[in-house]
Formats: sequence, C-alpha cells, structure tokens
Amino acid sequence: MKNFFKILFISLGVVFCILIIAIIAIFSAVRSGIDNPVYKLKNGQVLEISIAGEIPELPPEEMEKLISKNSYCFYELLSSIRRAAEYDEIKGIYLNFTGASPGWAQTEELVKELNYFKSRGKEIWAYFDYMDDCGYSLASAADRIYCSKNAILLLDGLSANIMFYKDTLKKIGIEFEAVRHGKYKSAVEPFTLSDISRENREMLTVYLNSISKNYTGLISRNRKIKNIENIINKGPFLITKELKDRKLVDDICIEEEVFLRSGFSREDLVSISDFLKVPEKIPFDQKNRIALIIAEGEILGGRTAGKGIINDRALIKDLKTAFDDVRVKALVLRINSPGGSGSASDNIWQFIESQKKKKPLIVSMGDFAASGGYYIGMSGKKIFADRNTTTGSIGVFFIRPLLEGLYEKIGLNVVRIKTAPNAGFFTQKNRFTEQQREKVQNFIDDFYSDFVNKAAKGRGKKYEEIEALAGGRIWSGSQAKENGLIDFIGGIIDALEAAKKAGDMENKNPAIDIYPESRPLIEQLFDRNLYLKGDISKLARYAGGLKEKGEAKLIMPYTLELD
Repeated sequence: MKNFFKILFISLGVVFCILIIAIIAIFSAVRSGIDNPVYKLKNGQVLEISIAGEIPELPPEEMEKLISKNSYCFYELLSSIRRAAEYDEIKGIYLNFTGASPGWAQTEELVKELNYFKSRGKEIWAYFDYMDDCGYSLASAADRIYCSKNAILLLDGLSANIMFYKDTLKKIGIEFEAVRHGKYKSAVEPFTLSDISRENREMLTVYLNSISKNYTGLISRNRKIKNIENIINKGPFLITKELKDRKLVDDICIEEEVFLRSGFSREDLVSISDFLKVPEKIPFDQKNRIALIIAEGEILGGRTAGKGIINDRALIKDLKTAFDDVRVKALVLRINSPGGSGSASDNIWQFIESQKKKKPLIVSMGDFAASGGYYIGMSGKKIFADRNTTTGSIGVFFIRPLLEGLYEKIGLNVVRIKTAPNAGFFTQKNRFTEQQREKVQNFIDDFYSDFVNKAAKGRGKKYEEIEALAGGRIWSGSQAKENGLIDFIGGIIDALEAAKKAGDMENKNPAIDIYPESRPLIEQLFDRNLYLKGDISKLARYAGGLKEKGEAKLIMPYTLELD
C-alpha cells in the first residue's frame, strides 16, 4: 500500500510538471502567433490612449501580455506620444477615459508630452463617462473634451484619507509598539494613535495645498479658465449641463459622435501596443546606450521578490550589469517607491556610491520617491522630479505588533525560557523594558543621523540644512526643488536627455535598455503579486514587511490616499 501511494504521488507530481510545461509551451506559441514584429501606419490614423488607472512603470512581462493585448510601461507610453508627433500618418490622439486616473506625477509628464504633440500641429480629443481631479488635469491637455450624457466629474478638490486602526485592533487584543525619529514620520500613527497628530495634519495640509496649486494652475492654463478655484469649490458635478455651462467640457454626446465630429472612425484608431511595433525613423545607435532602470514598489531585502517589489539584490544586479556594459554610457534610475527596509535601501545606496564615478547616473522620481525611495536616489549626479512627486520623508521608525492581549482572549499561553536577559528581544508578546526601548531608540537615532549625513553629502549641503527638511516630512516636487532636495523639475524624458548629455551622446540616437528584464514564464506563474491587485497587493506586502524582526523602516505614510 505504501508503494501504491508513493507511485501515485510521484505520478501526480510528474503530471503537474508536464501540465506546467505544456501551459508554458502553449502560452509561448500563442504569444508568438499574436506578436507582429512590424506595424505599418496608414494615413489619417489616430493614436488611442486608454486611461484606466495607474500606469505601471515596470515593463510588462509575458504573462501580462497574454492577459492583455494592450500592455506597456509608462516610458513606452511617453515615448510613443513623442514619436507619434513626428509621423505624418498620425493626425491626432484620442484620450479615452475608461477608469481611474494615473498618479499625479505621471499625469504631469503625460500633459507635457501631449502639449509637445500639439506643438507639432496635431489635435487631441478626450472623452469620459467618469473622471476625477487628476483625470481632468490630464484631459485639459486636449483641444476638445467630450463627455457622455450621464457623465460624472468629481472635480472637487483634494483630500487625504488616513485610516486609524488602533482602537479597532485593541478590541481583539492587538496593540502596536513603535519607536521613531522624526516628529513628521507618521507611518506609525495609524497603529499607535486614534486620531491624526498636529504635526501630521500640518504637514499634509501644506503638501496638499502645493499639489492643489500645481494642478489648478495646469487646468487654468490649458482650458483658459481664470476662476478655476471657484468652480472646484462648487464641485463635484453630477449634472452634465453644468459642465458645458462652466466650459469644463466642449460638448455632450455619445462616443461615436466624437469620431464623426473629429473626422475619424474607430477603424482609424491605433493602440499603443501596435504603435510600439512601428519602426523607428532614425535607427538606434546600438554602440551607445542608456540604461533605464526601473525601481518600483516597496523596498525589501533578502530573497523577497516579485512584481511591485524592489529587492535590493535584484536592483543591485541590474545596476551592476549596466555599469559593466561598455555600450552603456549613462544610467537613469527611475524611482516610484514609498520606501521600505532601511538596510535594503542602504545596500542599494552603498552600491551606487561605489560605482557612480564609472558612469553618470541620473535619477528620475515618479509619483513617489519618499523615505527609502529618496534614500536610494539621493546620490545621483542629477535628480529630476515632477511638481507633484511625493518625496523627502527623511526619517526612520521601528514598529511591531503586541499580541499578549490576543493570546489572553483566545486562551493561548506562551512560556518562554531564556538563557540571557534580552533573549527573545523582538518577540511579539510583551512591551520593551525601559532599557530595551532605549537600545532600540539609540539604533533608530543612529540610523537617522546616518540618513541625514548621506543626504547632506549627496546634496552638497550641511547636516543642519538637511535636518531642517527632515524629521520624516514629505514634500511635493515643487517644494523639494525650492528647498534643494532635488535639482530639476522634469520627468523620464528630461532625465534621459540629461543622461544623453552626461554620456557625451548629444549628436547620437542612443538605444534605451529597460531593466529589469522580463522574468521566466514559470516564475511569473507562481508570483502571487501578479494576481493580487491594488490595495490587496499593497496590504499583503506591507503586512509581510512588518513581521521582519529588528528592521528599521524607511517608509512614507502607507495609508495616505489622495481623492
């Protein structure tokens, strides 16, 4: 009987492996059948950009391409708009808003490229059923904005929503103990406070006002509306007649009418994925290259990896490949991260610091480059950020759950036998003693001082100057430019131009190598982060990060959401 079950389990394992291999083979065959290496443009075509939420900074992997035919990364979208402006066959761009908006910084970069497209004498049309403040900022770049009869425009200003879990968790016996350096380092507050602190309220109010000033100014310039703040104060707009009366839209109609009025049909639309297959007008110089290295997600150490995670080892490996490649003359590190592990962030910083004299490394900050996200980029030769980038948050904290109350509620008894007074230092049952807490505080303070020192070195400032900007405080890109935390306002395209100049390639057309490269399909099949989407994925990764023992955290307020 034992042999029977042994043979059965072995057979099932073999069948499972064969099934996985068959799936990979089928996917590969289907993919090769779908892919058309070249797309030929026709006269009068319109580039369609579907807006349905945040656009991934990381290039799509094979699994994602199979799930969605229209998969691309943010840089590919920006470069497509820039390239489309140079093709006579492309008469315009159609912005089709079908879901949520991209991030604020991404929107700013898209608007800049759309304005460049218009400067080449081409038109842009936008259509929506539902849209918020950020989406309308993007749509304002269009020559004409249309909406459906029952459209909703949530143009009503910004708000930051922070959930506080302390009292809820206490009901089931869970509390949190935190040690931090920086009165604005508010990532611990949802777990340790019942309401927002004075410092956090002050910081978020100043930050929101900065973002608000940026986007209202953008809308006012693009739509030529002088009293946009007064209009926003009367939002949201649930009746479409109001939209037209206030000149927020140009007309109300069904989508097919947009095509008729604009002189093109649905058949004239070309997707971004198809446009990416259009050959370059000027071939890339393969001997002169720029490495565009994407760092997106929470920063974690060890073997933790997957989509939406910046693993220190993996990022260092990509950086090393680029620094060692003789064809690569310059690097651009694109960061979209709220931070994460302190030690992993420092590992990345140390490597960049050791290599940056070999080749110029330019930093481009996306929607977020805060705390650990700022840490890994602060030694770049030049730092670019968008006006609406969230950056700074130079501070450190340690946090852990205390489960003694939960154990009592469920009748669980934990007995600990120790050989030394501090054995089991980071166990999740009892609070620190006064001496233990002092030990952790000294560790956090030392890490914070090191963070500020390195930031001061990277920015060419004194410790006291950076300290005045630190304390865990977040800044918008506009504020960061004013206080010297970054060098220039600009996005990926600007950073690539700076890298081109720094690498002595001004009269060349360098090829762009995007890192990280796509993972093997078998690895993607077992990546849980590929299937966990949105807030669930973020929460899963965040919860995983909290359980790391003795880890200093460099992360911005996780629960901060802007509406």
